[in-house]
Amino acid sequence: MSKTGVSEGLQDVFKIGENDYGYWFGVARMNDRWVGFAFGDNCIFFLPGVHECHELGLLDRDMAIKLTGANAQALENGYGGISRWFVDESLRGRPEDFRCPLCEEMGCQGECDAGREDSF
Repeated sequence: MSKTGVSEGLQDVFKIGENDYGYWFGVARMNDRWVGFAFGDNCIFFLPGVHECHELGLLDRDMAIKLTGANAQALENGYGGISRWFVDESLRGRPEDFRCPLCEEMGCQGECDAGREDSF
């Protein structure tokens, strides 16, 4: 990864897997939080759902790894899944483990308005 732009702020980059479509997936520290991302075609994509409330990233690296894997595997995100994992099976997140039962988004953590009578 080049040392320009966003990548300058990424530290302790840890690859978790790759696929046959040119993407590799990983987590990295930005300040004190672990962010999940996909890297391909010289572009970095921060993955949705790897956050706590309004803050990007998580304090727990293992949970960031699991959510990154789950996001990479989710068909609706279009990353093509992970064909080759570089982490232990216990850290391989699956989309169904992190979907909100109300809004079906990953990483929602019950913050959504789905199902509330006062939501639009």
